[in-house]
Amino acid sequence: IRIRNLGPHADTRLDFDPKGRTDVVGPSAAGKSTLIDAISWALWGRLANGEMLPEAAIHDKADLVEVDLLLGSGTTLTRRRKRGGKGGTRELTRKGGTLEQVTTEMAWLQALGPLGRNPDLLRVIACPLAWVELAQGEGGGRPLRDLLAGLLGTASERDLVIELMAAEGLK
Repeated sequence: IRIRNLGPHADTRLDFDPKGRTDVVGPSAAGKSTLIDAISWALWGRLANGEMLPEAAIHDKADLVEVDLLLGSGTTLTRRRKRGGKGGTRELTRKGGTLEQVTTEMAWLQALGPLGRNPDLLRVIACPLAWVELAQGEGGGRPLRDLLAGLLGTASERDLVIELMAAEGLK
């Protein structure tokens, strides 16, 4: 991943272990959570908490935020947003160098293939802190329940999720 001008990241490059675990450690406000936000934003156009990227997240001395995310398939995803701009740009560079500019979020999700099929679910799985907001935020846990229930095929499975969440005091 390469992050330019997002939060404390003026120009950060990190390599993750594709077959193992990468630990990210650092002091408070060093940019650990921003790293998760950058991955979520590059993939699905939303921060880990589901919000759109606020202009305030763009590094103070920059007019453009950019994230490049190299996937295991060899495809590089690039998302950019200019200060004062809406939406930004999305590009995929396929293994071998074929560049595709993607003009809409719907087309972007389609281009992502399996990563774009259920972006809200995948964002919550990939960004564990998103569970907290769904469980404890507005709605008393109902957004999490609805997300989980939507994954389950039968009414009895949905009822089980509702019952388990109710036992924890969630709606």
